[in-house]
Amino acid sequence: MNKLIIPIIIVVAIIVVGIGGFLVLQKPGFPEPQKEKTTSPFYEAEKQKEIKTSQDSPFGFLGQYVNNSRTKPIYAAYGGFSAIQSIYRDLNVHWDRGATKSGGAIWGAIEKNIDGYANGFKTHVDTANKNNINLLITIEPGYSESERGEKLPSNLIGYADFVRKLVKDYSSVKYWQIHNEVNGGVFWKDTPKNYAKLVQTTSDAIRKSCSDCTIVLGSSINIDVKGKAKSIIPYFEPVLKELNKSGKKYFDVFDYHFFPLSGYAPKSHYQALDDGIDSVKNLLNKYGYGEAEIWITETMIFTTDGMSKREIQKLPEKYRIITEKQQALSLFKTYVSALSKGVKKIFWNKLTEGPWFDFMFDRAGLIRHPNFSGSAEKKLSYYTYKKMTEILEGSDWDNIQIIQESDGVYIYKFNKSGKNIWVAWNDNKESKKIWITLNKDTKYIKITETVPKYESGKEVIDYNTAFKEIRGDMAESYPMKVGFELKDVPVFVEEK
Repeated sequence: MNKLIIPIIIVVAIIVVGIGGFLVLQKPGFPEPQKEKTTSPFYEAEKQKEIKTSQDSPFGFLGQYVNNSRTKPIYAAYGGFSAIQSIYRDLNVHWDRGATKSGGAIWGAIEKNIDGYANGFKTHVDTANKNNINLLITIEPGYSESERGEKLPSNLIGYADFVRKLVKDYSSVKYWQIHNEVNGGVFWKDTPKNYAKLVQTTSDAIRKSCSDCTIVLGSSINIDVKGKAKSIIPYFEPVLKELNKSGKKYFDVFDYHFFPLSGYAPKSHYQALDDGIDSVKNLLNKYGYGEAEIWITETMIFTTDGMSKREIQKLPEKYRIITEKQQALSLFKTYVSALSKGVKKIFWNKLTEGPWFDFMFDRAGLIRHPNFSGSAEKKLSYYTYKKMTEILEGSDWDNIQIIQESDGVYIYKFNKSGKNIWVAWNDNKESKKIWITLNKDTKYIKITETVPKYESGKEVIDYNTAFKEIRGDMAESYPMKVGFELKDVPVFVEEK
């Protein structure tokens, strides 16, 4: 069929806007003052809708909504914990995972209130609950110097009593996880059979205190210490096989930690998600957990400009120069790719730079830290994250369509409040002309790049004008189509 290509700016039905062509009201960076509460049915309905939206949201961070002795020195560079709370609101993030000493439920530390940890944990939960932050709390069985939580507790009865009381005392927390990266050999160093026993003990204890809580299996990790791919099968298949013997359902969510593989370039490492998520799904289906959700509660890629030469030499060759733009691109592609594969939560590790784990994780934050990068500026990835939540939050997460994943071009279709949103990117060296089929009742189209049009976040003065908008062409056809040149930066294509 012959197609007549005409500039879209003269089409009445649809306007694909460029700079200044179509104004869209942006959400304010900080919430407006709270209005006086009311008990009207409308208010209650809206409140419940807001709570559900926050619970369904896939966006979160690892161990950042915490104000304790570990985080206070780090957050001082930004103005303290109140500044971190404002940043969560600015990013429209409603999830945080508490783990280890950043909000984790450590048996001995809480039961014995070591260094006031129990008091700090209570404050952590109360603060999150008050501010509509959903917590996933990782339970760790460490009790003493001789029993650090790396193996099955010798006193399982005492551990089970602790878990029952913990879940009962903190009834506002509805998401509990059983240990961390158990196949990695760092946090847990016991056998699959003993981990299965820990899962059974912990799960039974949680269910006794909270029948409607969501239980997350102890996380897996996708890489070994050298950054090479690590299969989950050798460790988790024996675990699931053991759990399946009783016929009971011990968990609701499988947590798959996803980090850059040394064999991939930063530009394309997200593609390793295909095999990783498929392996999780196959394993869950094989052992009767096909209905379990898949979450990724840790993923990241760092920037390298604040690293020493010695640190850079430790990195795989392909990762020795990672700019702010590369980090932002990787973040966005990882989130969208994971969501398209049915992953329900993705938590970035971390929000800020800081002495979190090692030199790579220390620089994975979306905000720089003076001790690591010489400033407290927001990186490009911060603004990409904000744009992503702004546009995609509230989408129908169960109905994301994969339009194309071939020839280096990736196109996905989201739906939000009845309006379509396409996400597209191009991994080829050359730009590609792509066409997107529109709904017949579409009135306007807005095409926006997902990464600010600068080399660093420091250059972003005005968030509202930081993202390049693209003009498109309209094909006079039925159904209607919009075409544009797709380059290296992913774009949003929004129906209006």
